[in-house]
Amino acid sequence: MRRRVFTVTLLIVWLVAAVTAQAAGPVRLFIFYTDTCGHCQIVLNEVLPPLQARYGSNLEVLGFEISTAANYEVMLKLEKLYGVSAPDFPEIFIGQEVLVGEEAIRTRLPALIDKYLAQGGVDFPSNDQPVAPSAPTAAGTLPTVYLAYFSKAGCQTCDRTSYDLNYLKGKYPELVVKEFDIASGDNKALNEVLSQKYGVPEEKHLVTPMIFVGNDYLVGEAANAANLQALVDKYRGQGMPPPWEGVDIEQGRNVILDRFRHLSPLAVLGAGLIEGLNPCGLATII
Repeated sequence: MRRRVFTVTLLIVWLVAAVTAQAAGPVRLFIFYTDTCGHCQIVLNEVLPPLQARYGSNLEVLGFEISTAANYEVMLKLEKLYGVSAPDFPEIFIGQEVLVGEEAIRTRLPALIDKYLAQGGVDFPSNDQPVAPSAPTAAGTLPTVYLAYFSKAGCQTCDRTSYDLNYLKGKYPELVVKEFDIASGDNKALNEVLSQKYGVPEEKHLVTPMIFVGNDYLVGEAANAANLQALVDKYRGQGMPPPWEGVDIEQGRNVILDRFRHLSPLAVLGAGLIEGLNPCGLATII
């Protein structure tokens, strides 16, 4: 009798183990990257290959190169779904987690893979598939919408705005973006004049990123994909002239110089320190 009970118990254990083994699946994840991003290339070429070698068929990775509009839209959808507040590249979506940037991926991804393998695997975040890059779309018959974009090297928010604009340019051939580096004296003067013309609050003058299109402007974190998309949709079909044409930059230069003259030495030093700490912020020192 005891032998029969032992045999039945052993059989149950074997069946449970077999069912568990059948239920266990691979860990599947999405990675969003760009070919021009150094951190992306490190993750793709140095971080992921050893993990794929270690886990073999238990790890499946789908890569989305975001210069393709369709891939970018998948990323935007997932960022909204996962509540990503500070997007950057590369981005990995795995299970209920999102990893942003090389450091987070390098330090946290192995543990997350182990976690989801222990839970029986996890599927891709969505049913989307990567779309291969295609030839640039030829300009259509819609009137051109010109957009002025002020940026600054080292400004992380600007980097994301640049990717958002590249996505929109690929989606809307009628959109023409002209980028102005705020570090240039002439571009500072141009920004000052446009900021006055568009009613930008004075404390936001020369802040990057900054967008001017039609009768609207966006500044700082407001210059994001959703708001940019809304402005392009607003002016599509009617077209908009270049905001930078017919502008007297000498007027802007004089305004900046006058503001500079009225600053105390302490204020000048403080502005310089602020700019050093926040490259997207004030750029008032000439």
